[in-house]
Amino acid sequence: MILYDFSQPLSTLWWMHGSVMPKVLWVSMICGLNGIIGVFFKDEYNLYMTDTSHEMIGTAVALILVFKCVMAYQHYSVAKQCVYSFMDNVRGLATQMQAHGVCVNEDAAREIINARVNMARHALVCWYSIIMHLRRQPIPPKQNRLFLYIKAVDRPRWDEAVVRPLYCLVLIEEEIARLRDKGIYADAVATMMCANVRKLVDVFGRMEQLLDTPTVPFTYYQFCNWAVHVFVLTAPAAIATHDTYYAACALLSFLVAAVLLGINFMGDLLMEPFGTGIHGMPLERWGSILERELHQYLPFFKFRFSAIPLFVEACEILAPDD
Repeated sequence: MILYDFSQPLSTLWWMHGSVMPKVLWVSMICGLNGIIGVFFKDEYNLYMTDTSHEMIGTAVALILVFKCVMAYQHYSVAKQCVYSFMDNVRGLATQMQAHGVCVNEDAAREIINARVNMARHALVCWYSIIMHLRRQPIPPKQNRLFLYIKAVDRPRWDEAVVRPLYCLVLIEEEIARLRDKGIYADAVATMMCANVRKLVDVFGRMEQLLDTPTVPFTYYQFCNWAVHVFVLTAPAAIATHDTYYAACALLSFLVAAVLLGINFMGDLLMEPFGTGIHGMPLERWGSILERELHQYLPFFKFRFSAIPLFVEACEILAPDD
């Protein structure tokens, strides 16, 4: 994700990192060259394309491109909202862990502390597993610290789980049920905490839907690409009908192509919010933020694990092809 100062729009005009301009530049230059050729044929042979029908086609192409961009941004926005919802529910669960628990003796106090640490571990491993799942990566990175956060008895089951985030959420519910059975959590408290876990399950389900459902159907995606390229490559012939100056026709053809192709590419770049590219969401960085917040909510978890964080800058979860 690229950070920028929205209060100074002119300062980012020439940023090429993450811009669509490098992707559309060469096609736009070809369209500018087509403008020069169009003026030549208009002057020398009186061959040109009528502009009325081309204007109508241009309006239709612009509409379908804008609709594609709106759908892509909505897809990206819903994905970001799912991430925020997951983090908010983990925060709520952490505050409930810290606030509740009947401590009648030393053994109960020890049970409460261990349960809080375990649930915090499971929540972080769940987010780590979600990132792997969303990027379709079954193998953890080489420098991962999962072995410090997953007990040896649980690691084989985690490795064999088809949907690892759900397994982590099951472990959290098992901790809640264990404390309820021992009388440390009242039934109302356990029900409230399990409701938060179910919300986490629902959020993960929405993430999976976004991952498995394309932003727009393939037929729409393909037609947009065909329509915009055919239009921008033929637009110079229509522009040459009125602008018979070589420089003016070439410049206008270049601008028309750059704008329409740029809108098309913007929609393409927003279709993969969970990816590892510069336009994907920084899931690892948000995992690090969540980890620091859990250290703040749960002092004993911080005491045991602050020196060995799960999310480190050098450890990035990549897609299998990367």
